[in-house]
Amino acid sequence: MKGLTKFLSLLLVLFMLFGAVACSGGAAEEEPSMDLGDSEEPVEEPAEEPVDLGIVGEEVNAYFANMPDHIYKIGQQDFIDMVAAGDEMTILDIRQADAYAEGHVMGAINAPWGSAISDVLSKLPADKPLFVYCYSGQTAGQAVHTLNIAGFDARSVNLGYVFGISKVEGYEAYVDTMAVEVTEDVTEIDADIQTALDDYYAGLADVADSKYKNYKISEDNLQAMINGGEDFYLLSIRQQADYDASHIAGAELLS
Repeated sequence: MKGLTKFLSLLLVLFMLFGAVACSGGAAEEEPSMDLGDSEEPVEEPAEEPVDLGIVGEEVNAYFANMPDHIYKIGQQDFIDMVAAGDEMTILDIRQADAYAEGHVMGAINAPWGSAISDVLSKLPADKPLFVYCYSGQTAGQAVHTLNIAGFDARSVNLGYVFGISKVEGYEAYVDTMAVEVTEDVTEIDADIQTALDDYYAGLADVADSKYKNYKISEDNLQAMINGGEDFYLLSIRQQADYDASHIAGAELLS
């Protein structure tokens, strides 16, 4: 596996961060030495200016630095228990409109996976917990990253609607078919963050028909790239013990 990068298959928030700031591709070339004669004073190199990551970078760093014990998720049983108890919360269903219409957790707002999520940000209250579910939990996990960066206390429902919520005994009592409409702006979103999330979700269209659909890659496609000797960088974000036990050849551990 070669060392240069053609793509970085990583968490969505890292994608936004590196998309929002410029980075250097390698070490700077050595400056030619200067003839100082008899002078023994060292030549002072100009100090490098720190990279300003802006508010998007700050929020990405905060997302990981302040990782809670629940790792931004909630169990499906705990979620349904909260719904049953009438707890104050906002629920976001990011499945497609037809699935939402067939039945959704009562009170859930529909914002299908894609630009609808960034479009609805300002219409979601930021003063209560926000729970997100999709079909199986994968895209909801991505959406939760972006929602927390936007300032929401967001968590994804474990295993989504199909494999999580619908497996909870008695969940049917909390399923509705009545659409929930939100039209008024209730939360102010920082302009830079709004732009970053607009760009992120708009970018889904660019990868929709590629092997990187939803900013992911399948096991088979990754294996084909390895077998074909393609040039890419593979990063492992598991724990050290798991990495030491076994990892894909060539993968580097994020330390």
